[in-house]
Amino acid sequence: MIRIFGVITDPAGEPVPGAIIELRALSSTREVLASSVLIRKCDRLGRYDFNLAVGVYDAYAQNDRCGDLDYLGTAIVRSNTSDGDLNHILDEISVDLTPPVLVAALEAMYRAESAANKTDQDKQQTAKDRQVSGELAGEAQGAAADAKRSMHEVKAIAEMVESLPLGNGYVSESITPAGDTAILDLAKATVFRVTLNAHITHIVFTNASGEEGSSRYATLILRQGTGVNLVSWPKNVRWSYGHPPVLSYEKDGEDCITLVNFGTDAHWYGFLTGGWIHV
Repeated sequence: MIRIFGVITDPAGEPVPGAIIELRALSSTREVLASSVLIRKCDRLGRYDFNLAVGVYDAYAQNDRCGDLDYLGTAIVRSNTSDGDLNHILDEISVDLTPPVLVAALEAMYRAESAANKTDQDKQQTAKDRQVSGELAGEAQGAAADAKRSMHEVKAIAEMVESLPLGNGYVSESITPAGDTAILDLAKATVFRVTLNAHITHIVFTNASGEEGSSRYATLILRQGTGVNLVSWPKNVRWSYGHPPVLSYEKDGEDCITLVNFGTDAHWYGFLTGGWIHV
């Protein structure tokens, strides 16, 4: 548990009286349940002061007097994190072994549908707690609609995968980078178990281009070697929900990532197939 304190200011540097701060837990820890929400209201001088448990959160704040909550990024509190303001805990990167690609895409579709329903319920509850007018309810409906649109996009991707021939097989390779770069050679394998020991590991693909019209995929099992390590992904990966997944931060935790390329361009579609697996 650490102390979070500071002042919310607008773009002109003026304090925002009564600004709302919202932190949503992305996973369960010994002190926090996944999806639990912490909401704090600043005083008339824009000041906030509260305790926060170890965990990973989506952070939101109201940065002007009349505005909605703005997404700030992923906030990470570790056991050795010191007291400080919200900026102090924001992550600097907001940047099984091989389930078939089609199954992975369909699972992503079901997660999107579940997220749509959950988003609607959470926003409605938040609106009650904060006694906000119907504008916030409209915002919740918009968020649910966005998630449902993502579901339909993923379903379309699944149908494309089903119609294309797969270009490679189920060959696995284990990699423990000596430095901060993990080189994945897609000519050698399609399943990679990568142990993360550096604070930030850069993922690099080689031999990633295949025959035109032939789909390709790669499955990555990312294991936390020392714990609290991050990944920097290639810029040509398009992630479901619009941002890279939040990885396990505990030592020996594992996450499963599926990447799909349809052979029509250099872009890959990225999905979190399974996460926060403890071995």
